Amino acid sequence: MSSRAAITPAGPDRIDALADTISRAFIDDPMLRWPLGDVPDIAGRLRQTFASICLDIADERVIWEAGDADGFAVWIPAGAAEEMFASDAAVHRQLAPLTDDDRARYETLWVDRGPRAQRRVVLGCARRRALTARARRR
Repeated sequence: MSSRAAITPAGPDRIDALADTISRAFIDDPMLRWPLGDVPDIAGRLRQTFASICLDIADERVIWEAGDADGFAVWIPAGAAEEMFASDAAVHRQLAPLTDDDRARYETLWVDRGPRAQRRVVLGCARRRALTARARRR
């Protein structure tokens, strides 16, 4: 019999725990590592990146946590994507010191593509992860 994790809204006080979870999950993901460049402490930098992004939206009640940071999802309401991605400007400035190129690769990957392309990239990554997890269970 399996137990189900409680799903609860995650506010700013949960961002540190969630950043730990997601940075461990994506430590080997080339798409997320590439924007950081050849830098030491890639795990710490990924964690800081995710913490910066999530903290920026934590008060919007769009982050949902499973269990005690066992997992989480960000659900952006229909019609709100443009507004949510517009708030990224402050986060971009925070990411510059985490990269070896003053965030140029990050800008190319995320900013230059716009919100619609960003959603496709995020959904594609989520789908790939789900298929990989399913294959490992078999």
